[in-house]
Amino acid sequence: MYNIIGSFVSPDILPQIKIMGEIEMKVQSKTQMLATNALIGAIYILATTMLAPISYGAVQFRMAEVLMLLPFYNKNYSYGIAIGCLVANMFSPLGIIDVVVGTGSSILVLWLYTKVKSIWSAVAITTLSCSIFVGSTLYFVLGVPPLFAYVYVGFGELVVLLIGVALFKTLMKNKTVRRLIIDGKK
Repeated sequence: MYNIIGSFVSPDILPQIKIMGEIEMKVQSKTQMLATNALIGAIYILATTMLAPISYGAVQFRMAEVLMLLPFYNKNYSYGIAIGCLVANMFSPLGIIDVVVGTGSSILVLWLYTKVKSIWSAVAITTLSCSIFVGSTLYFVLGVPPLFAYVYVGFGELVVLLIGVALFKTLMKNKTVRRLIIDGKK
């Protein structure tokens, strides 16, 4: 067997070459996942900040929350969502409180996604968490009446997630898109 230079490669070294190739594939895979998470985070940030009037406040329809369903299909996307949420919440009128509570709520939800098997359970968990944590923040920081805060934040989250479910169910019918989302590969 010849290597690139043209000299003989000992059969003893072949297993080492195979291992090096596998390591290279793992590095490439990790780099690809890092880039994908960066893109997801950037999309979350842009969708939230560009739609700021409906992304923050007592009545909110944070369209970026559609992306919250991605980790249900592939938990490796959780990092992009968490970072995107953290950065987007830095632009919130509530400031550091929203960064801590809102991002903490999202991280809790992303962890709970690893425990559920149904997309509807994921929707319920996300809606309840957002309603409770964000609603409580609005109550304690801005004095929004609690029932109003919990109901409207929860309703907005539920509407956005139902749009997300419809979107993902449609996307998952395409084999290529399904492979991209679930495997994170072309």
